[in-house]
Amino acid sequence: MAFSKDSLFNRNDYLILGMTYMISNAYSIENFHALTAFQFNKEKLHNLYKNLQVIRWRIKVEKDLKDDYLFLTWQNNWQIQLEKLLQKRPDISYEEIKDLEYIKNKKETLFSHSNFSFEVLLTQMIDRVENSLKALGEEPRDLSISALTFFVFL
Repeated sequence: MAFSKDSLFNRNDYLILGMTYMISNAYSIENFHALTAFQFNKEKLHNLYKNLQVIRWRIKVEKDLKDDYLFLTWQNNWQIQLEKLLQKRPDISYEEIKDLEYIKNKKETLFSHSNFSFEVLLTQMIDRVENSLKALGEEPRDLSISALTFFVFL
């Protein structure tokens, strides 16, 4: 539901609930307290590893029916405003770019870094699952862009 193209209230909540369920299911948190990684289900961990990679990619690129990003986790406001402006007017000048609302009001600059905090957290989750798989003697498989595109269209 979190990636539905329709307008959706509490989209972030659906994403968090879905991710919590996937993690809880893969690590069997509700059933027992695992003392070692050898008690984990390898197939569930592989699925979690794959799904977290897909989520990380989809959060960056997925848009709704109005061509707005579903999740604004890494884009700055000026980046979104500039993208919309460039879609309308590809021949825009640098002076017009400097007049964007968020830059003009000194809320952000063209040099303001993007907010990668959610991506950092998601990458840490992926690394922890990868470490669990390695502890089980499994080799985690990273998905390529072509594989991610395939999973998105399924």
